[in-house]
Amino acid sequence: MNMDDWELLRAYADGSETAFAQLLQRHAASVYSTALRQLRDQHFAEDVTQRTFSLLAQKSSSIPKRGVLAGWLYRTACQVASEVRRADHRRRNRENEAARMNPSHLEAKTESIWHEIEPLLDEGLSQLSESDRLAIILRYFQRQSAGEMGQSLGISEGAAKMRLARAIDKLRVFFERRGVVVPAAILGALLSEQAVQAIPAAFLQTLTTSIAPPLASGAVSSSVITQILIAMTKSKIKTAVLLGVLVLGGFAVVDLLTEASDDGTSQSKTASGGPGGHNSTAGQKSWVQGLFDRRASRKVESAALTRLREIIASTDLDYRLPPIESYGLIKQLEATQRRAAFDLVMQALESPNWRVECRAASMLQYFPEFAAEAVPKVIALLKVEKNEGVNRSLASSIDWKTARRDTMETLAETLQSNPAAAMGIGFWFNALVKQYPENEASVLAILPPLLRSADPKVQFYAADVLARLPTQPQASAIVALLPALKIVPGYAETYNDMTIFALWDLKKLGSQARSAAEDVIALSETPQGKYLRDQILDTLAAIAPDLRSEIPELDAKLRAQENAAALEHRATTSQVTIEELTDSLNNREARMKSVSRLAELGADATSALPRLREVLAAGGSDSDPNANNFLYDVAMAIKKIDPTAPNYYRPEDLHGAYFQLMSYLETDETTRKNPQLGWPAMENRFESPKPFDTAEIISILNKLNSVDPVLREVFVSTFRKSAGFVATLDQTDPKLAKVLAVIP
Repeated sequence: MNMDDWELLRAYADGSETAFAQLLQRHAASVYSTALRQLRDQHFAEDVTQRTFSLLAQKSSSIPKRGVLAGWLYRTACQVASEVRRADHRRRNRENEAARMNPSHLEAKTESIWHEIEPLLDEGLSQLSESDRLAIILRYFQRQSAGEMGQSLGISEGAAKMRLARAIDKLRVFFERRGVVVPAAILGALLSEQAVQAIPAAFLQTLTTSIAPPLASGAVSSSVITQILIAMTKSKIKTAVLLGVLVLGGFAVVDLLTEASDDGTSQSKTASGGPGGHNSTAGQKSWVQGLFDRRASRKVESAALTRLREIIASTDLDYRLPPIESYGLIKQLEATQRRAAFDLVMQALESPNWRVECRAASMLQYFPEFAAEAVPKVIALLKVEKNEGVNRSLASSIDWKTARRDTMETLAETLQSNPAAAMGIGFWFNALVKQYPENEASVLAILPPLLRSADPKVQFYAADVLARLPTQPQASAIVALLPALKIVPGYAETYNDMTIFALWDLKKLGSQARSAAEDVIALSETPQGKYLRDQILDTLAAIAPDLRSEIPELDAKLRAQENAAALEHRATTSQVTIEELTDSLNNREARMKSVSRLAELGADATSALPRLREVLAAGGSDSDPNANNFLYDVAMAIKKIDPTAPNYYRPEDLHGAYFQLMSYLETDETTRKNPQLGWPAMENRFESPKPFDTAEIISILNKLNSVDPVLREVFVSTFRKSAGFVATLDQTDPKLAKVLAVIP
């Protein structure tokens, strides 16, 4: 029977190697040609082809069936080719940088660099994947050419070159994070020259005469060692240390191989002499085969740990961190596999891909038993990492509850030395004193010196923490906060997070920050001021209420706050009516608490339902930054007053599915412009703060299905993964649960 592509892919997912071979025969030439057109390099094209089909194999059971498989292969090949092109561009830049170095100083420079990287080399190799580590071993330890590497690894010569280049680049990144900057070209040259040192002749003679005759007579060649290493890689043995010694131009394998067991301990495997031992070539093969037979007989890695590996290694965009699925998977793991999972996460922190780093850092919170062990590595990365997003994830992974004074001091030093980590570390200190106010005295002793830093960003985030201290907010922080109110010229429609943080901090300082009023007013007069109107008025109301007679909007803000305070006071003594609470929904200062009070009254507040529904319906016009929280609270109040009302969901609950749908439509312009879909209107709806009810979600799904069932599948499959409450929908919203269950 002639199977189509999707049938072959499903057959491969079920275990048929023949099916995958047929897919290769059908599509390999097309993928290779696509890569060759884009990269104009045979070796690169071979690498792209291999990586594309590797991705197909890895995702064979999860690729949604839509359109034709050739389209998926084409898009994937283009994406991989783009990644290869960028990597090659970075490599060429580094090589050009190395070429520009003064030749007269190059030798001294490289010798100095070698002395710096030599103590770190083995640690760096241990951080690489097995395939990358093996590429370096074959090239620089075994002195194999690219062609010989390809033969040993079972790949093409070009693919072997690419694998080696990637491995060198990852090693370069590792050294850079340890404070040693070395171009990839120089790193390769250093490894080629220095990685293997000649063994002293006298010592070699001593070894030759001292080794037991059976072992000496059964010396194993370097090719045998190479095959063992390859077998280790293919069988995914986590750690293996092969103790070898040079014997008269070849290698003799000392009959001890220590392999990491599943429980994290080390087990020694000693081969005996005699039949099946090391006394013959057949004995060597039997010994090696026996090693892997023992490995295969061990308990198979749990499906949860296997899936966790896939999540950690994925370079896909995360819709939330940590990934929702990861928590459930880690909970399933037994103690020994929790250790293995933690090790995976720690290794992923060294990934050159920032998404993998962020994901791994966010997962550390699920391993409280290893929290103290993770801190040194996290801090070491914070000292050198330049991606602010990664640094935020890294800093947030450090447990506040167990933070010691020395940890705080080290983080403060890191904040000073690496401004790219300032935001992440600043957030960590803010969370620390908020969750554990008893640390306020320590923070107050550690951070003030940073206000004198030469770097404005370091000054700012130190000031941000000091201004928000729960009981002793520091007015000394004001000077470091004010520069954030100065918008960069040329960006008339934008402002940055630091501007908003500065306004919040000044508001927290209250009357202590009266001197900053002129700067805040100046900000209100800029083009950006209209976007920050409410925050600016909030800040002025806190720091300069005396200006109300000069600024009508400030006077209105203060009167609204006074009315809200009076209403709240009367509500505590049950002297407020339903009508008053309903009317106060027009008061931005009172509305959050009014909605909460109406929800508490339940059925007694039935008369407020028309107004609450009116507010909810008009929600899209609300420009308040907290509008999404307010509108969702309104929806929840409606539900509590009237249990028969629909279920509501926050817009952010659907954002993961929306972003995935948007990404898919970017590759299908015809569908995106289909009038039946009405994408512009749908896009605006997803961007609004108004909650979605069950009926609206089902209506969206029906519309997607009517245009193209694939759109519905894309949306639903992502929604099921990205929304944390889906598992309980059968109890909370059976109607929506039934609709979502249509797609597994």
